[in-house]
Amino acid sequence: MPGNNHQRATRSLRLIVLLTCFNLLRSIALAQPDWSVNPSEFEHSMSIVGTAWLGGQEISSDEAKVGAFIGEKCVGVASPMLNEATGRYLFFMVVFGNSGDIQSQVRFEVYADGGVVEVPTADLQFEVDAIIGDVELPMVVAEPMLKEGNEILSFDLGPNTLDVKIGSDEISAIIDASSPLTDLPVSFVLSEGAVLAVEGQQWASGEASMSYAEPVELHVFSEGLFNERIYTLKIAGEQDVIVANNIISPNGDGINDTWEIAEPERYTDYRFEIRSQGGELIFNQTGYSSPWDGTYKGNRLPLGTYWYNIKNLSTKKVLRGYITLIY
Repeated sequence: MPGNNHQRATRSLRLIVLLTCFNLLRSIALAQPDWSVNPSEFEHSMSIVGTAWLGGQEISSDEAKVGAFIGEKCVGVASPMLNEATGRYLFFMVVFGNSGDIQSQVRFEVYADGGVVEVPTADLQFEVDAIIGDVELPMVVAEPMLKEGNEILSFDLGPNTLDVKIGSDEISAIIDASSPLTDLPVSFVLSEGAVLAVEGQQWASGEASMSYAEPVELHVFSEGLFNERIYTLKIAGEQDVIVANNIISPNGDGINDTWEIAEPERYTDYRFEIRSQGGELIFNQTGYSSPWDGTYKGNRLPLGTYWYNIKNLSTKKVLRGYITLIY
């Protein structure tokens, strides 16, 4: 049996050797790259404040490195560090070059999680004494490139939403007047990768709830929280009935001389029509800046009942009622 013992010992020794070689090769693979720069070899320099991203995540590892290259020559090395003022991990890099490198393309590689990845960036060229990026708006190197969209594509306030208009910097919404301006079930769609925040708190679609009695600022950031767009959200409840004096007496005594409605500023996007009992249109106006005074083409109309239609031009909803004209 001594022969068998010798064979087992030999196999064990081979296994130990193989594991040792594997671990050695693994440690070599995980070792940080030998990126280094000798400033004395260069004539010029430029400065970069940047942030590095891989797979949509900002690199925050203490062992990570960012290397800058012109061709195959390393011309700058830095490691991301937490910037307390912004909460970002930034690298502060001096990139070196010679006169022949001016306007040459600068490319970047990132070492993180035991591997090296070439990371694209904007068309960056070496320029003498240039300063690229700052703490508030650093240059971004990312693989894949971060998405730049920061728009609200759709916005909804639940089943009582009557109309929503999305402009470049404003969202105006109309909800049924029976719905309170609090705790509305807000849902929205943003540009890919974007996030929405209100008062410093990120909103998730379907989860946001607060009071909307006053305009609300919506801050939309592109992926990585770089590009910001601010929308002002204004919500109004549409009246089911209009509040107005339905008897007018245009006799000049200052009492009910015209047809007055409550809060006319709420009806700038409404069409007002007043017709006679025979259906003749005698008043036609968008918004209600000039109250009806009981005349048509400057002539007094006979006493009687006149009918009004008030149409919401956005929702097409129509409010109807009558006005009694007396003297």
